[in-house]
Amino acid sequence: MKTLACLLALLLPLAASGEPLPRPEIRPGTVVRLSQTDDAGYRTVGEETGGPGLLLTFPPVEMETTPDPAIRLAGRVEDRVEVTVNGDPVKVYPGGSFVALAPLGPGGNSIAVAAGDGRGETVYRLAVARETPSRVPGPEREEFTPSRRGRVRDQGAPLRYFPGGPRILDLPGGTALRVDGREGNWLRAKLGGGVSGWIAGGSVETAGEAAPDPARIGGISFDAEKKQAWFSLAEPVPARVDYLSPDELDLVFFNAVPGSETIDLGGWEGICLPGPAGDGTTVFRLRGGLDCHRWSLERLPGGYRLSWAGRPRRTDPVCLDPGHGGDNRGAVSPGGVTEKDANLALARAVAEELERAGVEAFLTREGDQTLGLNERIEIARRRGAGLFVSLHHNSVGAGRDPLAGTGYVIFYYHPPGRELAGEIHRALETAGREGIGVRRQSLALLRHSDLVAALVETAFLSHPGDEAEILDPEVRKTTARAIAKGIGEYLDR
Repeated sequence: MKTLACLLALLLPLAASGEPLPRPEIRPGTVVRLSQTDDAGYRTVGEETGGPGLLLTFPPVEMETTPDPAIRLAGRVEDRVEVTVNGDPVKVYPGGSFVALAPLGPGGNSIAVAAGDGRGETVYRLAVARETPSRVPGPEREEFTPSRRGRVRDQGAPLRYFPGGPRILDLPGGTALRVDGREGNWLRAKLGGGVSGWIAGGSVETAGEAAPDPARIGGISFDAEKKQAWFSLAEPVPARVDYLSPDELDLVFFNAVPGSETIDLGGWEGICLPGPAGDGTTVFRLRGGLDCHRWSLERLPGGYRLSWAGRPRRTDPVCLDPGHGGDNRGAVSPGGVTEKDANLALARAVAEELERAGVEAFLTREGDQTLGLNERIEIARRRGAGLFVSLHHNSVGAGRDPLAGTGYVIFYYHPPGRELAGEIHRALETAGREGIGVRRQSLALLRHSDLVAALVETAFLSHPGDEAEILDPEVRKTTARAIAKGIGEYLDR
């Protein structure tokens, strides 16, 4: 097998917002498959067959085993070429894309994909083994009596409701924990009020017994002009903000109790109602005088600083985040369009529409570079964005029917993000785009609270019908105009 790095570097330039998206070339008599490890993305796996060319984009070369009872197949052929999978005809969509779902029996499976045009036939057989799940003994458990003193190593380490489960909160490095049990590689941290959380053992250092008493919260002061509040606390403990409404926030401290009744409102017109929630958990209820749509809770030497801000307006820049990029190509369509390219072209088009409407917009990446999730958020913060909209294209899983997922879906996490997602949804619907709607999802790009955020999965790259629309510059323009309109509607509320 050989790579096509040099060829594809010439064939796959990044598309501008109104230009066609790049797709790999199909060469007669050649079979090319997507690879997850090659920088170029594709490998030639069969040559000089005498039949038409065949591009297979799923499953990738490296996928040799799966636990699923079926495997998704996807690829592309030239015009007027017919495709069969294990002898059964498969629909070839305009543009040459095809998809299928091939059932798998236990153990090894051979799947024959054939492309023929009446003058010759290219047959390629791929081997996929279906794994049989083995019984794994349950994880070893241990109770710690008395509780051990723990200290979080990693910045942003997730504390979860159960091992591997949903997050309760993300913990700053240095946060003190009361560790009272272990299950496999997970440690259980006692939060108070009968609540416990689980954290990966590698994210925590443990040493000695935990302090017998919870930490004590000292003086509390507000700065109305800066829209900030300060909570004195020598020990860094788990803490979070629960958003109830623009004028209602609950600030929760775990393993901490009030040590002072001194609250300096500093001209702030709201009220702060402190009170223990029971067994070492304290809640401060902030009511009124907030107009809060964005907030942050920072651990600083000696305590915690809560900051809040109002709804973003048209004077605030909008950060558009084209998902993936660089060595992370994201999903790939049957015809070979990479998600990173589709995301960037859409983001450029949305930015153009926003600028035309008088809204300043910028992208987290202007080209094909690799960016981490935190880097994207930091770019938005440095440039003073009020909104963060991440743009993606969806795909179904390896063992699902590729025709099962179609249309857009918009994700949010915090309540202010739901308003933004709702406006984008309504604009896309009005523009005639079809989709699933709005969903709440705990995603890394949405969990930050100092930016109002939404993540738009515009269409399913895995669906040939959606792919045809993604490839159409006019549809891209219509979609971009709708997303920009939704953002504008939110800003004008």
